[in-house]
Amino acid sequence: SSRSVSCSDSLFVVRPGSRRVVSAARMASLAGSEGAAFAAGAASAKERLFSGGERRGGAGSGSSASGEGSVESLARRVLERATSLEEARAACREALGETAAAAPERSSSWPESIECYLGPTNSGKTWASLEFLAERGAGCYAGPLRALAWEVREDLKERCARKWPGAAPVVGLWTGEERSEADEASILCCTAEVAPAAGDTLVLDEVHWCVDPSRGSAWTRLLLAARGGRYKHVRVCGPAEAAELMRRVFVDAAALTLVDKVRRSRLDFAGDVADDADSLAACLRAIR
Repeated sequence: SSRSVSCSDSLFVVRPGSRRVVSAARMASLAGSEGAAFAAGAASAKERLFSGGERRGGAGSGSSASGEGSVESLARRVLERATSLEEARAACREALGETAAAAPERSSSWPESIECYLGPTNSGKTWASLEFLAERGAGCYAGPLRALAWEVREDLKERCARKWPGAAPVVGLWTGEERSEADEASILCCTAEVAPAAGDTLVLDEVHWCVDPSRGSAWTRLLLAARGGRYKHVRVCGPAEAAELMRRVFVDAAALTLVDKVRRSRLDFAGDVADDADSLAACLRAIR
């Protein structure tokens, strides 16, 4: 956000959970007809901003530098406020004086509790997080795989039935291929890309995915939402190497607790590599 922003496109907005600035035309392709309508409005706004010598960024200033500065300022405002595409769109409209609902205000307080369960596979990280989510009876589980979201949903149904006899909260599912009871659910199990940006409890699984080039923005978006106090309680699961990242994301948060988990059982390879040499060689040939 510190670099000067080019003015060659209609307007610049921010992709959800990312610090990459993209054009309104690109946003239209991402957001469908609503984005297209906004892109058209953005083009009109740009025309008002940068045509006829009427430029924002300083009274009586007609230089291109001041025009670029105003766009840079707008991009920075969006970066500071938005944690989703919808919020970025609303923030842009508001900054340009368009008629639209204002982006939700970011809370100034930290979540009431932030616990990060860090450790190897099969160490009980997710188990502890889901136990808390079932006790709360409201919130969201976000992970990287639709199969994992489905498995967690079945697990949470059983936990909630035990903890809330006769009045168990609805546990919904939302992935790229399936949507079940998502609208009426008190607890939503989903892939990270469709997880809501606010709620009671957030369980963010496999947090190391935030560094993935193609999908990492979904985890970053949720971490920023948690940092902004959009969730009352946050539970993060990941490898021990994520400890420093968690300290940087939740810096100065008094409620932050890092829990080191250890593997509860021994993992052994129950076979002989030599027995599978032929099949392994075939797999390598197929990959090549």
